[in-house]
Amino acid sequence: MRKVSAVRVEEHDELARGFTQALLQVPDLLPEMLPKQIVIKLNLCDITAWETGVTTDPRWLGVLAQELRAVRRDVQIRVVESDGISAYKSYRSCDETFERLGFVPAAREQGI
Repeated sequence: MRKVSAVRVEEHDELARGFTQALLQVPDLLPEMLPKQIVIKLNLCDITAWETGVTTDPRWLGVLAQELRAVRRDVQIRVVESDGISAYKSYRSCDETFERLGFVPAAREQGI
């Protein structure tokens, strides 16, 4: 049976602690063994700050990379997204969105 976990994080800089709490509540959230390559699909549908709830916060890359590497040290992490049409019907290149929302330095810092 699958479980669902909700963890409240008061301060945004506590993402790692919140994820750790979720893992304690649902221990099989991450498998015991990982394949060598992992793909993370972001949500970058528009150039909108993560605070709006529309896009992913780039700090999640660090949290997920740390947790995945704790399971498998040599894991290769790839990030994927597609181009999109924003709520205002404007075309958004995923490369442009990735860069403007701060994912380039976040990915580089994590070796992704």
